Amino acid sequence: MSRKLLLCALIVLSLSCCAFADGQKIGLLGKSGMTEEEYANLANTAVKWTVNEKPSNATLSFKFYDDLPSMLMGLNAGEIDSFIVTKASGEYITNINPSSYKISGVIRMNQANFAFGFMKGKGEILQERFNYALGEMRKDGTLEALRLKYFLNPGKDMGFESAEFEKFPDGETVKVALTGDVPPLDFVAPDGKPGGFNTAVLAEIGRRLGYNIEMLVVSTASRIPALASGRADVVFWIQFFNDMEKQPDMPSEIIVSEPYYSWDIFLKIGKK
Repeated sequence: MSRKLLLCALIVLSLSCCAFADGQKIGLLGKSGMTEEEYANLANTAVKWTVNEKPSNATLSFKFYDDLPSMLMGLNAGEIDSFIVTKASGEYITNINPSSYKISGVIRMNQANFAFGFMKGKGEILQERFNYALGEMRKDGTLEALRLKYFLNPGKDMGFESAEFEKFPDGETVKVALTGDVPPLDFVAPDGKPGGFNTAVLAEIGRRLGYNIEMLVVSTASRIPALASGRADVVFWIQFFNDMEKQPDMPSEIIVSEPYYSWDIFLKIGKK
């Protein structure tokens, strides 16, 4: 989660019906190079929180996790009182664990996009080809069909369905990095194969372009180094938009495909 994204989310939280009590600790994924102290200072100095619809200088603290499973463990262990995730992931968690977790707040912010990320320069040909495939998938309804499959009622009776990647004897190999820990977007199934909405979109792109897709699992922080080193050709990327300028909040060395899914809602998840 980027610095500008967090600030935007916090401001929206302060204006919404999603109230916090003084002293709550909130879980978030990733730190984007900021220390926990820097994040806490950003939140608690920039925002006046609303508690029970009354202005308050509520002091919040944040704990940051590298992946969703460890954040869930933190919630269960009492390290945090709640955490914030994308709408799809929040609904997935509460649907498959209805007796354990609940949605305790809805946070609307500026639009964010799912896209594929490439290294500027060497990734431009791949960017062009991915854009072509995504355009065709949008025209023929494939993207919408996948969206309905994974997001209409995420988690309920869906299980961990791994993606099937076709193999092309004469095809080019494209290495794609994923974190694999944010179902139903992407995950690693019990059989070791990647699955989820993102990987289903990728499998269809590979089929249409004749690419042999090779998946590797990396941490969120390792995506750019994986691209820069050539270990990966493509990464899954979330493109957030700057609250003030309505411009993408992006590292200068990354270029992205056309978006294949957009959303503007995060959910606050707590224990029942």
